[in-house]
Amino acid sequence: VKWGFLCRLYLQIYKKTQTLTQYLKFRDTLKIDAIEIYPQSITDLQYQIYNNIIQGDMREIIDAIDNYDLIICGDVLEHLNYNDGIKFLTSARKKAKYVLIIMPTKFYPGEANIGNENEKHEHIWTKEEFPDNPQRIIIHDTQIILYKQKNS
Repeated sequence: VKWGFLCRLYLQIYKKTQTLTQYLKFRDTLKIDAIEIYPQSITDLQYQIYNNIIQGDMREIIDAIDNYDLIICGDVLEHLNYNDGIKFLTSARKKAKYVLIIMPTKFYPGEANIGNENEKHEHIWTKEEFPDNPQRIIIHDTQIILYKQKNS
C-alpha cells in the first residue's frame, strides 16, 4: 500500500497546478498498478489507491504486464531466492524505464505474517550481486537501488 500511496501523493495529488476536476479524477490521470501474491492482504484501501491489482506470483506475471515508467520492488526481492530474483529483475528492467528496489542490507528470516508464507525472507543481495552496477545507496539497514534504461 505504501508505495502506491506515495506515488499518488508525490506524482499526482501533490501537484499544485491541477484543477478540482483533475484531482477528483486522479485514478484516470496516473496509472498505478500492483501485483499481490496473497489476496487476503488486499483491502478496500488498495482498491482506492491502485488502478489495477493483479493477483498472483510476480515471477509468473511480470512478462505479461504492460510497460511502465517505473516499477517499484519495495521489500520484494528479499522474498525470492537469488536465481528467481535475477530472472524477475531482468524481466522488470525490460518492462520499465526505471526499476527502484528497496530491501534490507541484513538478513532477517521474516515469518508468515497473517498466514502468508511468502513473507519469509530468502536472500539479501550484496552490492556485487546486482547486475550492471546500478545506482545504490545505503540508509541505515536499507539499500536503495535504481536501474535506469540506457535510452531514458
